[in-house]
Amino acid sequence: MESLVQFLLDFYHKQFPNTQLRKFEQQCIDAWKDSLPIDGKRVLTAQLKAAYFVQRQAMGAKICFYYPLTKDEKLPLFADTGSDVLAAMVNLASTANADEVRICAKIFVHRGRLFSLEFPKAPQHYFERHKISDDDLEFESIEIIRNL
Repeated sequence: MESLVQFLLDFYHKQFPNTQLRKFEQQCIDAWKDSLPIDGKRVLTAQLKAAYFVQRQAMGAKICFYYPLTKDEKLPLFADTGSDVLAAMVNLASTANADEVRICAKIFVHRGRLFSLEFPKAPQHYFERHKISDDDLEFESIEIIRNL
């Protein structure tokens, strides 16, 4: 029964893909991509293209990337990274109001695949509390935790 449900979910997501990232999420991915060597950029580009579903969990605080499970497709992978490896931390900042507001996103790789982008709090609540919008955020800095 579980495999039937998984099949139906995969079929639905392939027919109605949701791979759109919000502006601030895309900024984090782009900043990380810019920091990667040429081979890493190629791998990340191929993985983002192959992702057929982007799922937001915890009210948008965690964004997970899902890839096809078929064996015929050769998805390029980062060097074997093992499970849940923190690859980078990206800082975004806003000066839209009097206070300088920062938000940090963590990028995780799982067994060679971009797995998730994680924020410490739900971004929408953060934006409301600080009276900013996601358009107010700009890339500030990146810290590479693991070279891939």
